Amino acid sequence: MSSSEVSRSSEATLLFRRFTRHLLHRIVYGFNKNNNDFAFVKTLNTELFKIIKKHSSGNPVLIFCSTRKSCLEAAEQLVKDYKETLNSSSSRMSSLAWPKPPRTSFNVNDKRLAALIESGVSTHHAGMDQQDRKLVEKLFLEGKISIICQSSHFLLVRLF
Repeated sequence: MSSSEVSRSSEATLLFRRFTRHLLHRIVYGFNKNNNDFAFVKTLNTELFKIIKKHSSGNPVLIFCSTRKSCLEAAEQLVKDYKETLNSSSSRMSSLAWPKPPRTSFNVNDKRLAALIESGVSTHHAGMDQQDRKLVEKLFLEGKISIICQSSHFLLVRLF
């Protein structure tokens, strides 16, 4: 890691701790890539729930995705896995990868986003309606959204 990366990481950590009271940890996993990029991304998305459960300890999670579409695909896979765990007869609340969000009344323009938020997950990218993006930021800071799948335009500083 270069000194500029360490500096940016340290600045982000300080900002994140100041506003969320959580230390920022960067977790990196390596996976063998097959020849099909689309299948590889799908494979990565199916691993997210397990990785979050293993490392998040109920803390908020930011997932960086390369495109708007990959943000939505990752978020939808997380919600699918979350609901399967929640609906499993042998499952308890302790087996959830993040806490069940409180019931919240909100208005969004994107109905797919509304379905994600109900499970404590959201996307955040440049193609979102500005009102929806501000709502996501507000709900994340209030702890009503636990996971944000975002494109690279999204900077931690934007939340502060």
